[in-house]
Amino acid sequence: MDLDTLWIENEQKMDMIDKSYMREHSNMIKLFFIYIDDVTIEHVIKGKEVLESTCISKERLLQIIQNNRHYNDKKYRLDDLLLFTIDLEPENMQSFSELSDLTQMAGSFLKKIPIFEPIECSPSIFIFHDINSIYFLFNEIKKSAKSILKSKKNMDYLIRRKSVKNMKSF
Repeated sequence: MDLDTLWIENEQKMDMIDKSYMREHSNMIKLFFIYIDDVTIEHVIKGKEVLESTCISKERLLQIIQNNRHYNDKKYRLDDLLLFTIDLEPENMQSFSELSDLTQMAGSFLKKIPIFEPIECSPSIFIFHDINSIYFLFNEIKKSAKSILKSKKNMDYLIRRKSVKNMKSF
């Protein structure tokens, strides 16, 4: 049985954090699947994605989307994909920690990303690895009732019928 010693490495890094803020690639990123019904958040599912390299391939991304399009017997479509990564440069760490209003800088960490392209997970300081995440925003696909009057076949029938009726009046 292999012993997971990652937590020991993280503790050692935390002890030396005031001496070194190195940016490094994470081996995992958190995923949040947010299911929206009209304007209400219906449900949020949390997950993790193990990163084989520094990115999530287009194929893997499509697979993740496809596997999470359904929730509670409802079908959803992906509307937005957001990437939240704190990719501060080590030399900016001290000034960031002294900010009283973090919203000034926080907006720069959340980015809307294209749905059908690989997601590049940039390196960050290890203390931010646990909060770097991807948000999948799904909206429910509503089944709309088609009007029988709007179908092409019925429209053609109504036009012919009206034409025949108008001809009879002559």
